[in-house]
This record gives sequence, C-alpha cells and structure tokens, in this order.
Amino acid sequence: MIRRGEFVNKMAKTREIQVLKVIYPPEVMMKTAYLFLDRAYLHITENENAWTVHFSAKGTELPANIGENFENALIAQSVRGIVYQKTHHLREMLLARAMTSS
Repeated sequence: MIRRGEFVNKMAKTREIQVLKVIYPPEVMMKTAYLFLDRAYLHITENENAWTVHFSAKGTELPANIGENFENALIAQSVRGIVYQKTHHLREMLLARAMTSS
C-alpha cells in the first residue's frame, strides 16, 4: 500500500488511497471494494503500478478512518485467500469422504 497521493477533502466528503498492484491481486481488491459499498461510493482507477480508490460520502461525510479500514480489509482478504489456497484440498477431501459414507 502506498500513501503518497493520499487526498482528504477538508469537508470530509471525499478521500482517495492508492493500492499497489504488486502487493494485492485484482480479486482481493474487488472483494475489499465490495465490502465497502454500504459505507461510501467507490470509484476505482488504475495505472500500470497501482489502483486508486476514490471514496465519496453517501451522506454528509465519510465514515471516520475509511482509508485505514480499507487497508485493514485488504490484508484480511489477502489472508483469507492464502488460507483458502492452503486448505481447500483438505476441505474437498473431507466433503468427499462425508458424501461417500452417507
């Protein structure tokens, strides 16, 4: 995650953060953005190195710490992906075994 270029409007109606593509794959980025649709309007742009997430307030102002919360959610989604990759074979085997024995 990079913070240079972070912008906060003085009225707390808009904010933007940049997310490095080398750290977070597109799936993690989109899953995280989906989690924030109820909190703000999101617009995502990209260049060759990063995505820029633009947050706009749905009401009078943005929720406090929305950028930091988004960063934490990116990490959480990344870890979920890692856990899935490492354990999905085991879950498939357990499910197959359960279906066979019933």
